[in-house]
Amino acid sequence: MSPRACPLATADLFLVATPSALLALVAVVFLKETPLKTTSGVERLAEE
Repeated sequence: MSPRACPLATADLFLVATPSALLALVAVVFLKETPLKTTSGVERLAEE
């Protein structure tokens, strides 16, 4: 194994990971926010 293999592999990893991270960030920005629940536990118990 070459002594330069690890630094070269690390550089390649960053070249692949950076565009992937940017794409994920853009996707998250355009996601529609939806609330998990509209009522609290106390309100749901009061309705029952």
